[in-house]
Amino acid sequence: GSVSGTTITWGTPVNLEAAYTTCNFLDAVYDPTLNQLWVIYSLQASTYDHKITSCTFSGTTVTQNGTPIVIRTGYHTPTGYHGNNVIYNETDGVTIACVSDSDNSLRADFYKMSISGSTITATAASDSTTAGGRTGLQYQKFTWDSVSNRILRLGYYQKALFADSYSYTDATPTVALTAQSIIINPSTPTSISDNAWSVNYDDVNNFHHVGFKSNNDGEPILIALRVTTDEIISSRPYPLSGLTGVTQSYPPLICVAVDQTSGNLYATYSGTDDDVHGVPLGIGQNMEY
Repeated sequence: GSVSGTTITWGTPVNLEAAYTTCNFLDAVYDPTLNQLWVIYSLQASTYDHKITSCTFSGTTVTQNGTPIVIRTGYHTPTGYHGNNVIYNETDGVTIACVSDSDNSLRADFYKMSISGSTITATAASDSTTAGGRTGLQYQKFTWDSVSNRILRLGYYQKALFADSYSYTDATPTVALTAQSIIINPSTPTSISDNAWSVNYDDVNNFHHVGFKSNNDGEPILIALRVTTDEIISSRPYPLSGLTGVTQSYPPLICVAVDQTSGNLYATYSGTDDDVHGVPLGIGQNMEY
């Protein structure tokens, strides 16, 4: 769509997946190197394929590039602890597809994406288990840290959130574990349930903001993560409100946007009072909201 003042004008939708009508676990990222949008998703049918495609834009016109390709197959329903993300690696100028592999002890598989004409290629870049990472993490999510040049992986296991990080070498391509898995919500009052969490990368303050629903009282909680070349540092949990809980069980549970000029934050969530709540926030380099 295009924006003029307060008016949004939408173009014509394009059907990216013609074979099936039910697709889940959608994610997308803009690739400025190739000037296109990568889209990843899973099919709720047959072999439960993880697929990826790409689009280009001209004004409000969307054009799909070639035929979607299957990265891998594997059980993916909500009870299958699935996860898909595409992240843009600014250092190497490439997009990396990150897929939770429910057929192999819930490891994470990584792929370097490329396209030639209408032919999409996904080149395997190893996996989290081969790299030495933790297995068994459910509902995995991935972001790229542009300061440390690391892939941040988060996952859920037994009411706790875990995080580890990986370096990426483009020439091979391969990934390597750089920070061992840590629990980022260690105390009981901030335990979470299943898929009830989300993560947003803040490219101004260079933090990853993890939002989740407290298991005890349903309160929305934020935790900031700083990723260095060899460790992950977590802030103290910050409750967004003591007045109302979060209604949803599935993400986007809490969304965080950053003001590109001031670095101030704006967090939104849907409360149990059926209202959408907005919370203006600041954050210091001491990682205190």
